[in-house]
Order: sequence, then structure tokens, then C-alpha cells
Amino acid sequence: MTGTLQTLIEILTQVLAQLQVPIPPDALEDLAITVHRAMTGPSRLYHSLEHALGFWDPGNPIQTIAALYHDIVYYHVDMGYQTEIEGVISPYLVTDGETIVLTAVPLPGDRIYNLTLAVFGFLPGQTISLENGLNEFLSSLFMNKKLQVYLDEITLLRLTLCIEASIPFRPTDHFYQLEDRVFELNRQFNLGLQPAEILDMIR
Repeated sequence: MTGTLQTLIEILTQVLAQLQVPIPPDALEDLAITVHRAMTGPSRLYHSLEHALGFWDPGNPIQTIAALYHDIVYYHVDMGYQTEIEGVISPYLVTDGETIVLTAVPLPGDRIYNLTLAVFGFLPGQTISLENGLNEFLSSLFMNKKLQVYLDEITLLRLTLCIEASIPFRPTDHFYQLEDRVFELNRQFNLGLQPAEILDMIR
């Protein structure tokens, strides 16, 4: 356990330095412990820490951070959420057994939540499932809420796009739909991205 946790701390230290993000050592350790605890549970056979670390690219901090968080929520495998994760995402959900519905209460001041919704094409009050990206969305939401104090919105958008792109078994034209969403949210959130930047994000 100590070895993989130390590896996580070293990786997060490296990628956040690459992004020129200052972060106190205790806060960085807290991030690493959360990822480690979620990804090393007894139910994690495939979607494990080793799986996430397999996508580590020393030259690509966006890919690396997205990889560490992309499976942090695996609702049916873990039979729920870890306590810390639940505390962050529960205000946005209504859970009734196997059914998970996004809260219908508008949250106009919560830009990061609304940005995450927009990337996935979700709406308040919508039922989310494994088929339309439940785990990927909740993983992105947790990641964004944890990292929003350190990373700017455009970086969080890039990370969220990487995780959204990991939803399996979709038609090949999906990335055109994702591109349309990013153009629209760029306008809606007034992010100031140029078309070439958006296309680079999708790539």
C-alpha cells in the first residue's frame, strides 16, 4: 500500500508542477489518499489503481490526471460510494435503489457542476445509468469539485472531456456530437476558446 500511495503522490506532484499549479503538500497527499482508497477496494479487480496507472504519460499531465480519476466512481462494482466521494456528489443526486437521478433543482451559481453537465449533455432531473455514462459523469464531477480550487475551468474542461471520451460502446460519430457540445458550452460559459483550441481538445 505504501509503495503505490507514494507513487501516486510523486505522479500528482509531477503533473501539477507541469501545469504550474502550486499546492500544499498536505492537500496533495489528501488527493492521493482519496484516489488510492477508492481504487484499491476489495471489489476493484479490473478498474483498479494499476489500470489507472497504465495510462500515466510523463509528458501529458491532462491525460495522467484524467486517468487517475476516470474510474474513481464505479457505482455497481463498489455497491455505492466511498464516504468522501458521497459527501461531494450527493447534493447533486437523488438515489433510489438502482435508479440515480440528477437533482432537478437549478444550480445557477455552480459553474463547475453545470460545465460537467454540459460536457456529458445531461440535464437537471435526468436519470443517468451505466449505458449513458453514470460512472464517468460522477467520476468527473467528483474530480472537478476536488480540483476546482487548484485548476482553472479550461483545464477542468480538458480533463472532463478525456473522461467523457472513455464511455464505451458508442457510435463512431459520437465525437462530432461532443465537438458540438463544446462549441455550445464555450459560448454558454463565455470561455473564450478559439475553434482550433476546441478541435485540439477533442483530438
